Amino acid sequence: MKGILGQVKRLYDKLCEVSNGGISAEEEALYESFDDNSDAFGVLVLVFDTLQAHTHLDFVLNLFDASHVYSKSLNANLLNYALKNDKRDIVDKIFMNSDNINCREAFIICLNSYEDSSQKQQCLVPIMEKADFKAEDYKQIELYLVNTQDSLVTKIMVYRKAVDYKIAPPMQSVVEHILSDTSISTEQVSEIYKSFCSTKPKDAELYELITDIYTKHPGKTACTEMQELLNNEIFIRLSDKIVKAMIVRKDLSVEDRVELLQKAEQCKLNAKDNDSILSEILLKIEESYENRFTLLKKMMEYVDTISTNSLTEYIVNSSIDKDKKQDVLEELFKLNLNMSFFRDVLNNYIKNSTDSEETKKAVAQLLSNHGIGVDSDRLLEMACAATEDNYSETASFIQQSINNNTRINANCLSQYLERVSPKKYHSELISLLAVPFSKVTDKALANYVLYSEDPLEVKLQNSIVFSEKNRKIFGESECEVKHLNNTIKCNLFQGYVLSSEDSLAIVQAVVGAMKQAKARLNPSIYVNGKSVKFKKYVSENKTQLAQTTLALCEENNVFSFFF
Repeated sequence: MKGILGQVKRLYDKLCEVSNGGISAEEEALYESFDDNSDAFGVLVLVFDTLQAHTHLDFVLNLFDASHVYSKSLNANLLNYALKNDKRDIVDKIFMNSDNINCREAFIICLNSYEDSSQKQQCLVPIMEKADFKAEDYKQIELYLVNTQDSLVTKIMVYRKAVDYKIAPPMQSVVEHILSDTSISTEQVSEIYKSFCSTKPKDAELYELITDIYTKHPGKTACTEMQELLNNEIFIRLSDKIVKAMIVRKDLSVEDRVELLQKAEQCKLNAKDNDSILSEILLKIEESYENRFTLLKKMMEYVDTISTNSLTEYIVNSSIDKDKKQDVLEELFKLNLNMSFFRDVLNNYIKNSTDSEETKKAVAQLLSNHGIGVDSDRLLEMACAATEDNYSETASFIQQSINNNTRINANCLSQYLERVSPKKYHSELISLLAVPFSKVTDKALANYVLYSEDPLEVKLQNSIVFSEKNRKIFGESECEVKHLNNTIKCNLFQGYVLSSEDSLAIVQAVVGAMKQAKARLNPSIYVNGKSVKFKKYVSENKTQLAQTTLALCEENNVFSFFF
């Protein structure tokens, strides 16, 4: 073929030499005889281009109208020529001559070779309308989207037309090459999804798309996409996993996440999924309290309750909301909760939580207010740790716990009296810990009787009551005191006489009660481990005895011969 073409070109060159390369009168007459036959002029255009006969080509082009070429094969060759030589006018006319071109082939050429413009869009419309597309032609659209530099408007137009002619590419390609454009508008997103929904997408494609919407797409785009899917009644099966992945996305505003939660609920998430999502917000989202609270409030609109494990985990182990924890719990307790499931939560909270002391107090009080009790041992710890500043608050909490059916253990009163400094005893706490079945040890009784600073009536009453709970004669229980640098083991009556610093009125009242109970002052005592008669000990140290001790000894005839 190349040889023939070369031979023809040489013959043409000789002809030009004879005619001086110009347009002769005979040649002009010949062209006039064609009578505007565009096919004939089209053939000449291709011939003169091949021969590089520029003078003749330019002359013929002035006579050629590409709009009226009727040969499809000639139009195909002319289209290649026009694109190669940037003859836009010829290209446009050939594309618009859709009845006389192979529209499928022309579509591919226009799609990939025509520079982006409104004219390109106009050309594509009639071509696509008459093209005999094949099922696999969606690949051409997909390839176009991957490689094109066309504007967003043109790409959207091509996609929507492709949907109309059932050659739409996979939605993932549209997402990647159209919807990812940061300049895309809400209206354009809506247009795309209206077209997509008309394709009746399969479940697998839809699931992949929804996953990407919730986990990757920008907020406003994602909201619009979901709205269009719902508007077009596309059945969407959402899982809690997808929604939870969206909830933790910090690239989304809280407003967008709230809207996407609403869209998810329109897809009819089940109760288990909703509980899982609520738990995710409560335990996993580490953002500002305002964001967390907004999401929690929205999610609580769709649940009746929350799992025991999740709420317990938040109460005991989470400090994410700091001093706002009480506010969050106030909201959560508005749900339909079975409080019996949280029987141990207050114990565990007080024992294990890393919340600040102020938060602990507020949360513990809140839990107590909602009927959650704390065990007796925990109440004892609180009572022992109470200070002058908070003992009233502690007493109130213990009382509320008792009202919530906490049973005070029999040993609590005794433990309190043994562990707390008598100077820090609080009668209100003692009263709460003193239950009918309390048992008081010798040490506890001695601590109270010997060192308590309660006023007369209170001390006398408590001493008698505690003695009854000690189950020994008041004054006969064992005690140990320090006296004149000696360690003395004796009964409570003897210890009180030797070491009491109470006022005379209190001493007389307490001693009187011990004597009335038949307590004895004369048994032997142990001084630094050695047995000694009580009378002998006080007689030998008479000059060093305190005035109260001396008075009590004389009053009880300790120094007499018959003692």
